[in-house]
Amino acid sequence: MTYNRFLKDITAQVNQLESELQVATENKQLYQLMDIQKGLVYFNAALNDNLVVLQPLQKSKLIMNSTESQSQLHDNIVETKQALTSTKIQLQIVTQISQIFSAIVSNNLNIVMKILTSITVVLTIPTIIGGLYGMNVALPFEDQPTAFWVICLITVIICWISVIFLRKKKLL
Repeated sequence: MTYNRFLKDITAQVNQLESELQVATENKQLYQLMDIQKGLVYFNAALNDNLVVLQPLQKSKLIMNSTESQSQLHDNIVETKQALTSTKIQLQIVTQISQIFSAIVSNNLNIVMKILTSITVVLTIPTIIGGLYGMNVALPFEDQPTAFWVICLITVIICWISVIFLRKKKLL
């Protein structure tokens, strides 16, 4: 049957796309996966309709007058059922691949956001310290000639401690 041949082609395409999706950086593979999924839905509908037509023919006495036609119709029904089962399996596989890829993309986005948030926290420390020492109020070290370098050193130490803490918590 032609459906079975097309299903084998679709299976090969899905396997190819699955390997490409592991290293994909573009949306091209996702669009191909979407097209395959749409094609499988059409296959599923067509095979269901074919089965609805073929099964009543098996009971018809006008068409089923010879054993050859009975055998051929029986073979067609069996092949249609097999193709329908294969189509449903492939549709489930494509759906699962799509869901897994979506979960991977979401996980990667979470990792990037976590790292960016941690970097923001570390970079906020010098901003706060610089803001405090930019005020027109009496602050420690303001009369010292090395105050700028001492404050810079303290800021670097605090940032370094923050980076070590974030790494221990696996946030950076």
